[in-house]
Amino acid sequence: MEDNYIYDLYMDIDKWTSPDDVFGPLSSNGVTFGPCTAALYDKMLSFEDKHFSAYPGWVERYHALKDTDGI
Repeated sequence: MEDNYIYDLYMDIDKWTSPDDVFGPLSSNGVTFGPCTAALYDKMLSFEDKHFSAYPGWVERYHALKDTDGI
């Protein structure tokens, strides 16, 4: 990124539905999309560690959130 801007996208995930043609193959492999609950947090951390640990700081933010009231 050549500029000094940070872009983020936000949407109310509780009202969002995934398109079957895009996410159908993922769901058949056990990948789901939705709000993460405290009961699912450890599974989500394992997923993030496995698939996103190459991105510096990404997974660490999820681990830091676990120690707060954010979940």
